[in-house]
Amino acid sequence: MAGWLRGRTKLAAILGLLKDQTAAGLARASGPFSHLQFAIVMATNHHESLPEEKYVEEILATGSGSRMQVSFCTQLLVKRLNKTQNWAVAVKCLVILHRSILDGGFLFQDLLAYSSIRQGKEYLSFARFRYDQASADMDLCFWVKNYAKYLDERLRCSHALKTHLDNRWKGEVTQSRVEFMESGELLYQLEALQDLLQELYLCEPEGEAGEHPVIQGALVLVVMDSYKLQDEIRIRIKEMLGRVTTLELSESLAVLHNCKRADIQMQALQTFLENCKELRLLSDIPLPKKPIVSKLEIHKLTETIQSLQKEPSAPSYTRSTSTGGKVLAGGIPPRIPLENTARKPFRIEGPGNLTRTSSQPMSHLPRRAPGTNGSTLSREFPYVPEDRPHTRHSSANLIDLSFDTDSSNVERSRAPPNTFRDLITF
Repeated sequence: MAGWLRGRTKLAAILGLLKDQTAAGLARASGPFSHLQFAIVMATNHHESLPEEKYVEEILATGSGSRMQVSFCTQLLVKRLNKTQNWAVAVKCLVILHRSILDGGFLFQDLLAYSSIRQGKEYLSFARFRYDQASADMDLCFWVKNYAKYLDERLRCSHALKTHLDNRWKGEVTQSRVEFMESGELLYQLEALQDLLQELYLCEPEGEAGEHPVIQGALVLVVMDSYKLQDEIRIRIKEMLGRVTTLELSESLAVLHNCKRADIQMQALQTFLENCKELRLLSDIPLPKKPIVSKLEIHKLTETIQSLQKEPSAPSYTRSTSTGGKVLAGGIPPRIPLENTARKPFRIEGPGNLTRTSSQPMSHLPRRAPGTNGSTLSREFPYVPEDRPHTRHSSANLIDLSFDTDSSNVERSRAPPNTFRDLITF
């Protein structure tokens, strides 16, 4: 018996078999999408083996169907993941979700990305999943937890990239998209990709987890993502290095930080792939030969930033200790501002003053004034009405209330038009 089978009791295997048979019977009896529900139950059973490919293909085929069908499939997978307490069922659910992102089509990608936004952080975390630290399954359960965190980070990275990582895309397609992006958006995407790379090499199996075939089957998908992830980071760093001369100092420092972080992560990824190469299913994986960023590029970027920091900044005012006045940093005195002279009014030579104040009426100003070359300047005054005494009007002047009429003798059609006292009763 293999080492990863130690600690498995016959009672646990019998209970798992009974649960699978019960769930399969309920799935057949369910109404809508019964065939899909049955395929999910059979693909994520309690048997410690890889899910059967025929059921996985049936699940992935729903990606070409209706949106309602795909939504039902993803909800059922996530529900089964959150309710299970068995590591084999959990890792099979995660593997099917991972394959649905890669091969399921646009509807699977869109619905999983939207659901992760709506549910928030740790969308694929199974809260009820508990394990005893002294049990033999501790290494397996710990790896499943890390795998779920990686898939969560993959969905969050798709929000930053506005698309999912797809191995079928060529580097030229990504390069053409990156060239027209702003520097701030590129830095944001670069940080999201490096966070995903950090979660990726944390999925290295330890102990008995590396010997289990189910873990190795899921690890193949993670290793396939690593190559596409390296290309995405390399393309964006190359684009940012080409823009260094046009970047601000803060953006250049961010690029330097990302380059150093990429160099450290590349070493950790190299170790991760070398350890995975020792496993049976991953013995023929290629190792990366070209680094993401070279040491020479990091050194040149550091020198460029240091030269930018040594450049003189704009002149600033400093307080002089001797005179108490303000002088420039280079010793040049500041330019003296012009005196604030009062605005002089416009005057025309001749008798009378043509200046007008707010308190002087226009009727007091002279109508004519001599101009140049014997001409005469004249002005026309607008019509000014006579000053009339202000009278205070009352409502009695507007409406005649003195007309006394008996309301009992007034018909509706013969009521006086200006009589309100008789028409209004209080």
